[in-house]
Amino acid sequence: MNGRLFAAENGLDIDRFVEVTRGADYLYDGEADASGANALFTWAPAVGPVQLAYDTGGDATAGFPDAWKNKFFLALAGSPTDPPGPDHRRKRLVSIGVDFEHNRLSQIPHPLLRYVGSKRQLIVGVAAGHDGIYVVPMFQDAQGTTAVLRLDYHPDPGHPAVLLKPLTGEQIIATKSCIACHKIDGQGLGTVAPRLSRLTLTDQILREIDTPEYAEQLRKIDSLATSPYTQFRQAREEVRNASGTEKARLWIKYRVLEPKFDRTVAAMPNLGLTEQEAETVSSWLVEPSTMEGLKLRLHPVLGNDLKKHAAIFGLGAFSGALLTLALAALWIFLRRRKQ
Repeated sequence: MNGRLFAAENGLDIDRFVEVTRGADYLYDGEADASGANALFTWAPAVGPVQLAYDTGGDATAGFPDAWKNKFFLALAGSPTDPPGPDHRRKRLVSIGVDFEHNRLSQIPHPLLRYVGSKRQLIVGVAAGHDGIYVVPMFQDAQGTTAVLRLDYHPDPGHPAVLLKPLTGEQIIATKSCIACHKIDGQGLGTVAPRLSRLTLTDQILREIDTPEYAEQLRKIDSLATSPYTQFRQAREEVRNASGTEKARLWIKYRVLEPKFDRTVAAMPNLGLTEQEAETVSSWLVEPSTMEGLKLRLHPVLGNDLKKHAAIFGLGAFSGALLTLALAALWIFLRRRKQ
């Protein structure tokens, strides 16, 4: 692109989107963590990026809105060993925006197309044409046809599968690759951002924001008359007036919606979430269900094999019940013989 080379690279457990510069050291040493070095964006766990295209914003837009123009388009295939059916991180086409002047992303990967069928499928090719974006799935459809799909922009007609179907908090976090930076409930490869445990997150946040120092920080931010601080003045007031779990939930909501809502410097990027998505993520992080809470408490004891241990426990319980019934039947049989 304008004499600059960009690539989407498959790693071991981490994939990355990176600008390739002559003579640069990308620090790869054969280890999974090194795959994220010097990247513009990383995916963890890996998503299988396979082909990258760029739309110049000229006639290769097929009526696309401005937000779709001058973007990279990347096919995320996943793996042939993935189970059939949809995947909320793989088997999709995403757009990526790059701020070429400042060498950083202007838009994190945003899904434009997702596979929602029930069969096995991978998205393995993408190209920008004068009449749309062309996408290539690998496997045949139900009619035995291997298609080349053309993506253009017609939002008005009704569609059988809507891309913007609400995701769960866990799915949004996976889609935005949050665990490339964070480790959440022990999952992920992130080392550059705080580790998060949903069992203790509320108390952890309240220890930081239920303080005179944080109140003074908000007062200083309120005095700023520039963006994004003016847009989030009401949000800061909501956090200031809330208490307990609701205070922590509101803080997370606005933090993931705009990382600078309460500070002037934030290493966390703007994820481009809608307010509803931010609500979903914040509720998932601070309010795990009863079953999720039980799993999180058992995890330090049983490790990652919770399903295996549950199956063993279930089999043991079932076997015990059968043995109890057999002994009861034998006791009844022997008692009747004596009579």
